[in-house]
Amino acid sequence: MDGEALLEALAKERVFLKLHGDKLKYRVPGGQLSPELASQIKQAKPMLADCLAGETDFCLISPLSANQQSLFFNYQVVPESTAYDLAIGVSLDGRVEEKRLRAALAGLLVRYPCLGSSYRLLTIGGRTLPCQIVGIGDVDRFELHVETVEDFDAALEVAQNFYDTPLTLESSPNFLCQLINFSTSESALLLKFSHLSADGWTMGMIVSALNKLYTDSTPAEMALPLYTDYVIDQRTQESARWASAQAYWQNQLAQIPAHTSLNDCESPRVEQVSQRIPQGETQFFELSSQGRDRVEAFAQQHHTTASVVLLAVMQRQLLAVNPEGVIVGVPTLGARAPGYFSCAGYFVNPVPVFAGPDRLAQPFDEHLQETAANLAGALEHRDYPFGWLVKGLGLAPDIRTTPVFQVLFNFLQREVLGDLVDWLYPWSEPQSRPFLGLPTNPFPVFQQEGQFDLTLEIIDNGESYLGLLKYDPARLSEDVASDWIDAYLASLDAALSEN
Repeated sequence: MDGEALLEALAKERVFLKLHGDKLKYRVPGGQLSPELASQIKQAKPMLADCLAGETDFCLISPLSANQQSLFFNYQVVPESTAYDLAIGVSLDGRVEEKRLRAALAGLLVRYPCLGSSYRLLTIGGRTLPCQIVGIGDVDRFELHVETVEDFDAALEVAQNFYDTPLTLESSPNFLCQLINFSTSESALLLKFSHLSADGWTMGMIVSALNKLYTDSTPAEMALPLYTDYVIDQRTQESARWASAQAYWQNQLAQIPAHTSLNDCESPRVEQVSQRIPQGETQFFELSSQGRDRVEAFAQQHHTTASVVLLAVMQRQLLAVNPEGVIVGVPTLGARAPGYFSCAGYFVNPVPVFAGPDRLAQPFDEHLQETAANLAGALEHRDYPFGWLVKGLGLAPDIRTTPVFQVLFNFLQREVLGDLVDWLYPWSEPQSRPFLGLPTNPFPVFQQEGQFDLTLEIIDNGESYLGLLKYDPARLSEDVASDWIDAYLASLDAALSEN
């Protein structure tokens, strides 16, 4: 029996299964299974029953998307890591009605079933396959964690501890919520997701839905299509299209540097490490509105974008200590059909952008134009899953390092994140946004640290830039990381000053 084909068929036909005693019940649109699929389910019943053990309601068993598989592999290697967990926190000027919030959160799980998913290994047809178990209506397991503390600082500590507690992906749901009451009339709310279930773009949609469910008491309905529909679409794309994309990446990445150095003071080298442990620290810096205006004007003058300018400066800084060239990863939303714009899930797909050692000798404007061209080419192929790209390059899994690139550049704008941009990051002059019927302020936690050896995030709120440098403290000390930021800002100033 082809286990992978069976999982694809179950997801494609939206066959929801439930273990009832020793019987396997099903729900399917139209009410009837095809004789062929019914026979396959009967043959695989013992394996499917093992996979459904512990589930109390109907569930859809689906394959993982290509990039979900990569994240699940990371989880299996280091299950105690929270590097791939997402969170959003808000400080509320007032108290939330707990009963109403519980109902809204339960409705959220109904609307977006992927938030209640668990992720497991299923052995079927002689193969062990990663899969996601997507439940419907099983919201009784969801628990709202409520705690009362003395003040704001204590609330921050509770929230950080809550985020730092690892998720157990084999159990559902992998969506948690912490309500923290402090002082006499203030509270904070923290939502936490597995990255396999959501991404930054999805978070904005989820938060909007939660707000509507709470304020309007709107009955929840399942949002279609499901993320599992996207998984099947990804697997059935035209093969010639994928072959063309793989050929592009093999040409672009014909020579992959062994490892990216971060600084001439770093340690240790990758060959000295038996296993990479995802760990990180974060330092913040800010570019004023005047600095942002300089970047935007320079980009316009050179017929490119601010993100390309900021990426090119990062490349030059890394090239100074990487004579073989450098590859920087850039996350994208991928190219998906408009039908999935209302679908929650993990759609982010990183693309690698290579800069050769000759770039360092170029004037910055020439380097900038090559970076723009390389990034444009990468974006044309951004819907080709990074996990498939790695396999196509013949790279074997290596637990000592991340494949292809070890540094990431992420430029985030209000156009993508919406109002989340005001909540996720500690702006010096935050804007208050209403949520759950109350005024809000940012309540950020340190998160997603350790995904890569170094990540540079620049967030544009439309008025100024906020920068985050996330780094592996085993490779860069706090002082060296601070020096890295200073050097980056100095390089940016020098680049903007070129004629």
